[in-house]
Parts: sequence; C-alpha cells; structure tokens
Amino acid sequence: MSKTTIEWHPDKSATVTHGDEPQGVSKPKQALKIIQEHVASLDPTVPQYDENHEAAIRVPKGGSICSKCEYLRGDKKTCRNKFFIAWESPRGDKPAGSDVIPAPIDEYCSDWFHAKDEEK
Repeated sequence: MSKTTIEWHPDKSATVTHGDEPQGVSKPKQALKIIQEHVASLDPTVPQYDENHEAAIRVPKGGSICSKCEYLRGDKKTCRNKFFIAWESPRGDKPAGSDVIPAPIDEYCSDWFHAKDEEK
C-alpha cells in the first residue's frame, strides 16, 4: 500500500506526496481532491464528489426525508448534527454555527442525513 502525505506551507499552498511521487499543489482544494482519490482507491465505498458539490441543498417540495433523520430536533426546524452546524452554505442561507435548517424539512437535503432507528 502506498502512503499519501500532505505538507501545508505558510502561504497556504501544499505539497502532496503519493508513494514516491511528490505532486506540487497550489490550492488546498486540489490537495483534498488528491487525498480523496487515494482514499477511494483504498475503499471504493467512500463517496466521491465533484468540485461543485454542495453539502446541503433545497429540493422540490416532498423531495426530502429529513423527517426520518436521527439528527432532526423535535421542533422540526433545527438539526443537531455537529457537521451540519459547523457548515456554512455558499449561498448564504445557513451561517456556520447555526443549527437552523434554512427551508421546510420536506424541501431540504443534506449529506449528513442518517436514518433514525425505528426500533427504539
């Protein structure tokens, strides 16, 4: 198994080394892509996203199953998932640190959905 390392520089550029091959990287996003590709080569079940992927989006009414998520709070308007809370929407409708879901729960989907255990 080859080793992947990343070295961050003060100017925020990075050098990624995969096996014995150093790959100069000028942007953190490029370094992350190289690391994701390496992880996917080790475990093909790891999801791969393109650079335009958004972690959460508004969807047509009825297109979401947020109501079945273990992280949905009882008020049906907030989420307790730490990654959702830390995330900041690039559209500006959800600031980092907020637990508020920025649309009705039947119109919003996120990567952090996890079905609640119905057997409890």
